Amino acid sequence: ALTTFISLSLVLFLVHETKLTTHQMQRVQGHERIAYGLFFKVLWQRPIILAFTFFSIFISVVFAQRTYGLSLYLSDMYGIGQGERAYGVLMSVNALVVLTLTLVLTELLKNRRPASNMVIGATLYGLGFGLMGLVGNQFLLILLTTLLWSVGEIITITNQGVFVMAHSPVNFRGRFIAVLGLITGAGYVLSPKLMSLIISLFDFEAAWLIVGAI
Repeated sequence: ALTTFISLSLVLFLVHETKLTTHQMQRVQGHERIAYGLFFKVLWQRPIILAFTFFSIFISVVFAQRTYGLSLYLSDMYGIGQGERAYGVLMSVNALVVLTLTLVLTELLKNRRPASNMVIGATLYGLGFGLMGLVGNQFLLILLTTLLWSVGEIITITNQGVFVMAHSPVNFRGRFIAVLGLITGAGYVLSPKLMSLIISLFDFEAAWLIVGAI
């Protein structure tokens, strides 16, 4: 609650208003030019956003394994008690990576196209989660895979909204972002059931390789 209040205060007092006037909206060109009509009609006229949203579902299916598949995997590998401790360590490492590297990575990649950055982020997801199927019970190697998908998390999350905003009509930005969140959220719903099915048919090692392939 305290950090939320602090961040709200920073936005309130230090960030200038970015909402454009109607006149400014009418002067915007390219992908962001103002659009008229029903929301779904406007969305359908932008296949790049539809394609991006579709592939984002796969990204969310993979990323959801940081909570579901990873916790099951560690409990299975190290047993009850040790598995939970190992999971706590990995989540702490994830938090530290996000805390320390977000500004650095954002600065390094700011001149690249958001779509290119998303490819990097998704690739790191694939490597980070997929390689867990090969490292066995070597915890240091599992830590390294956590570093990979944590960096992928930073790059993906900081570029996803930017891409959508850059390809959305200026007067539909909020609605496009909201729908992206709703549709990609379907990946988080599907992910546990998909992972459970794969584990029951094969084993954890195969499951991680399949997640990496996704």
